[in-house]
Amino acid sequence: MKRFILSLGIAGAAHLAIAQAPFTIVRPADNAKVREDIRVLIPKNSVPKTGYVGFFLDGKFLQAVAPNLSGRYYEYLIDSKKTGMTDGKHNLEAVLYVDYSDEPRIVDRSSINVNVSNQANINIPREGLSIRYHFKPGQAIPYTVLQRIDQSRISVNAAALGDPTNSGIADYEKIRMIYNVDNVYDNGDALLRLQAEPLKNKTYAMYTPDGKLSPQVFWPEDMTPLYMRTSNTGNEVFGSVPDSLPFEGFRNRTTVKTESFYADWPLPTLPVKRVQPGDVWQTRFQVAKSDLKNRTAGNSIVDALPARGEFSNVEWEMGHPCAKIVNTIVSGPPNKKSGRVSMTETVWYAIDKKAVIKVVRDEQFDSAPSSAVGGGGVANPDAGQNNRQPAGGGGGIRRNRGGKNGGAGGGGGGGGGISLNLPPSSTTLMQTKGGGGGRRGGGGGRGAGALGGGDTGTGQRRGQGKGQGTQNRGPGRVGFTAAPTIGRLIIEKIFILDQ
Repeated sequence: MKRFILSLGIAGAAHLAIAQAPFTIVRPADNAKVREDIRVLIPKNSVPKTGYVGFFLDGKFLQAVAPNLSGRYYEYLIDSKKTGMTDGKHNLEAVLYVDYSDEPRIVDRSSINVNVSNQANINIPREGLSIRYHFKPGQAIPYTVLQRIDQSRISVNAAALGDPTNSGIADYEKIRMIYNVDNVYDNGDALLRLQAEPLKNKTYAMYTPDGKLSPQVFWPEDMTPLYMRTSNTGNEVFGSVPDSLPFEGFRNRTTVKTESFYADWPLPTLPVKRVQPGDVWQTRFQVAKSDLKNRTAGNSIVDALPARGEFSNVEWEMGHPCAKIVNTIVSGPPNKKSGRVSMTETVWYAIDKKAVIKVVRDEQFDSAPSSAVGGGGVANPDAGQNNRQPAGGGGGIRRNRGGKNGGAGGGGGGGGGISLNLPPSSTTLMQTKGGGGGRRGGGGGRGAGALGGGDTGTGQRRGQGKGQGTQNRGPGRVGFTAAPTIGRLIIEKIFILDQ
């Protein structure tokens, strides 16, 4: 299909769109073969200052973006994998919009066909692939690590439907991670020295360490190394924390003492047998141990959790033919008291380089469902054996007998949810108690009646009974229950091999 340009006859808008160059897709060429990011070029002078470009894929709107200027062209990058473009022919259309009288109007269109080949030309041996680490003595394997953290609270119903709602995930933090191969053994095991460092041309790093929710400043001498002997499939044989071993050439700071930063990020585990796309196996998800500073005498730096491994497919990633491996673990149902933990680790193993070139680790922690704290509790008609005080309401719906001359005890305070002050650690994956009401409600009502409702117990050990009414006895205000919600913590890490 040849490239074509369709101009709409809107006189006012067309006048605004007069430019030196025609609006057309210069690259890629019509019927070009593409994969991964599709780099679309449009002449700079074809888009007026008040204009912008929208893209349509096979007739469906894809995105409208402000362009990046690259020399004489506006450059647009379209991720063919994220947009779900299957291998084969697709139509890509660019539409030029210009604001006219505060209304966007279509001025021009340009359309081409592209042939997507994200999975093409990757050969798998009949006996399957042997996916291994090929360590070499003295080798340094550097990755750029991107991390972002999000906290949110959503309804149980939304969580059950897989609602990805978040409170606005922050920008990625960046740091550099080096896996130094200090020794290689006859059986293929390697002694690795794991150590983070600032990005190139940076003297420090702003980063949120595991177990924290806010970034801290780390200097190179704060980034303490870890040692791990690992098999050629990534499984820990043993691990240790040295007492102190800062970067060569750096002295410990004496002005400001920063806590040590342990980059306890083991390499992902790989299948132990040859595999074909679609194969599934039992593997393990290796996560950092908590409180490593007290583990100098230990023999392990990770916790191994049973997981499911799958050879998802083969595809091109970062310009390399790759085996795409997905390791997953899910612990606990989403609607029970125990809460839920899910972890997914997607690994791209470059077949030509025989190395892991990219890893995306997603961890999601959901608290046990918790309702909003109640209003006034149900009054106890047996309160006050001498009937000198009325039955009182309370913080929740629990009932308590009154004393000899006193009013009824208030209902129990509302249950607490997850505490998001600290994220879960690898050893205690989910915190199930939060800062809601305590076990007991407030005191009985005051005055001459029973219809009082106690305050809700939010973040206190007790709710406060303050009910007043006009009767000696009677039911108090029934405690209400709001729709249950869960606390959600999402941590994403992306490891990209420096090439």
